[in-house]
Amino acid sequence: MTLPTFEEPAANEPVLPTGHFFALPKTGKHPQEVLRAIGGIVSVRRVSKYENDAGAVLKKKFADVISGRKDLNSALREADEEIVLKIKADLGQ
Repeated sequence: MTLPTFEEPAANEPVLPTGHFFALPKTGKHPQEVLRAIGGIVSVRRVSKYENDAGAVLKKKFADVISGRKDLNSALREADEEIVLKIKADLGQ
């Protein structure tokens, strides 16, 4: 099996890991139950209409953290404030 390859990001662009990963150990006592549980977890996902906007804001703020321009707490606080403002604007508040 070969893994897909992608263009390398620009040298100054931070790479953020995304996604969820599950592992099933060989020595597990209940492999079928674990597989069913994982299937349930990945099949039930509610998506907010704000998820794309929030993801873009978080990506920008985490890039600031990775580059050293902001600390994590400040970046998360600013992301929260920016996302809340976008939602309020959408709701007309």
